Amino acid sequence: MDEIALHLHPAWQRVILQSIGELFKNAQIIITTHSPFVAQQASYAELYTIIRNKANDLDLFHYQNDPRKLLIHQIIMSDIFGLSTDESVAVEEAKNKIRKDPRKNEEIIIKSGDLVVENLEAMPLKELSDVENLSDLPLNLYSYESGIDYKQLMDKLNEEIKKLNNNDTPKSKSRE
Repeated sequence: MDEIALHLHPAWQRVILQSIGELFKNAQIIITTHSPFVAQQASYAELYTIIRNKANDLDLFHYQNDPRKLLIHQIIMSDIFGLSTDESVAVEEAKNKIRKDPRKNEEIIIKSGDLVVENLEAMPLKELSDVENLSDLPLNLYSYESGIDYKQLMDKLNEEIKKLNNNDTPKSKSRE
């Protein structure tokens, strides 16, 4: 069966293998998919990846772990799918711009793939120019590593967004 999950809702993608197994108990069925939800439901020793090599031939690789023990983002970023991130292209590009900022060693710290702002006043505010509200920012509650209080960070970012929306230029402030 080619692309078993095509046109299925993710909830159905998660149960399609189980349903087929119950319908055809003694059959060997070969299924292809690009769905991480289907791949996650494969049993140990049932999952393979086909990769085109440099000679334009196809190589078959057996996935050696149990995909049922992985979270969706782990499946996506594993050797099965080979993606380097589970973020949207827009978030990835924004983070790459910040990572390439020559001032990053002094002002911006990237930890574990998450943006952690060490000195908020020094953050390039042009990166916030398209932000309408905080839900547009790729921030999460894992910023505890930086020692910055999450609520203070959110309050400060809200202030900066208001300044940008009012076309005010932020003033340099010394760190308290």
